[in-house]
Amino acid sequence: MDLSSFAFVHWSYYERIREASNCGQTTDKIRETIENDFRIAYETDKIGYSGVRKINTYASQAEIAWLRTTYKNTDGDWLWLKFEKNTKQNAQEWFCANLLSQKDVYRELICSQFYVIGEIIFQDAGQGYDFLEELQSIAQPEEWKYNDYTSPTNYPILKSYIEHTYNRLKIEGKILESNDGTQCLFNTGLLDRDFLLDVYVLCSKTEIDIFGDKYICCANPRVVLENDMSTIRAFGGRSPEIAKYFETIDQVIFNPDLEINMNWRHIFIERADRIPAEIRDGKTPIKEIVQKFKGNEENIKKLARRNYKMVVPQYYNNSIQFLMPIYLGTEFSGKPDFALVLSMDNSTQVPFYRGTTILTVEMAYQNARLLAKPDNPWLISSLKQ
Repeated sequence: MDLSSFAFVHWSYYERIREASNCGQTTDKIRETIENDFRIAYETDKIGYSGVRKINTYASQAEIAWLRTTYKNTDGDWLWLKFEKNTKQNAQEWFCANLLSQKDVYRELICSQFYVIGEIIFQDAGQGYDFLEELQSIAQPEEWKYNDYTSPTNYPILKSYIEHTYNRLKIEGKILESNDGTQCLFNTGLLDRDFLLDVYVLCSKTEIDIFGDKYICCANPRVVLENDMSTIRAFGGRSPEIAKYFETIDQVIFNPDLEINMNWRHIFIERADRIPAEIRDGKTPIKEIVQKFKGNEENIKKLARRNYKMVVPQYYNNSIQFLMPIYLGTEFSGKPDFALVLSMDNSTQVPFYRGTTILTVEMAYQNARLLAKPDNPWLISSLKQ
């Protein structure tokens, strides 16, 4: 079996592999290599097959097929081709639907079979919701829901907070393993509501088979406090540290004296869906919205000079960014129309901010909550009170 008989692969995927791997090869050479990768994988039963709700299945029952290529991305992660069933008649059984890193492949597969928070797996969403319910009932009171945004998760802000906290702790190497190697423990960064004790999550370690590869996940999570003696003994008296996102306080304070360079097309064309519907109603030209934005940018910077909390820090993609509230009207209080994301650029002699994208206020709060519990009026306007 050769690849062209197995699946339709558009030439653009070979170009995407070239860009993702930065290998310097021609697309023809990459295609030749991928065809050889497939031939070897097919002959040695290394093609992965999965179902909608099952990671490992037989080829005859599969909805998705997976091929690990010999190429890696610039982060050193294997690149995989994802194939889906072809509904067209007189065509190959499969067609190439995506190019993913191994990290994203495993994440997608695990999420297809389990409900996942960070790397904590649950047999179903109900168990995940119960865990979030327990966690919020123990931690200091805080609004973990939105006012104008509905979510299938009972506490969407808390879920996002735990996911990102877990990922950061994993990067920092702060997730502890028990003395016998069967459990792991991490610090949520939250405090309990009675005695301000650190709130931990204790999990059992479990292996998930992904096409013959053993992937370690956390299961059966339990909320414990820092004075839980059985947990302390299991981890040899060690205490998990909280996640750390910045070194000095000036990293999380916005500088209103720096220039802002905007990515206009991305913000007002590609992310127009994040602008309130009443503004992007089709009657107001984009140029007019942009002019309102430009007119109010200096007003926000003027307010930020008098209140450094006006522009809020967030942690995204391993760096500190800032969230600037944007009001397209004449009022500068209450819930803004959206939040502008600003990234510091130090590539020039005088640093400046790049306006990279915009977020809804709900998205902005969820991102800002990772660093600290926001108390800024424009951010908390989206919460249930």
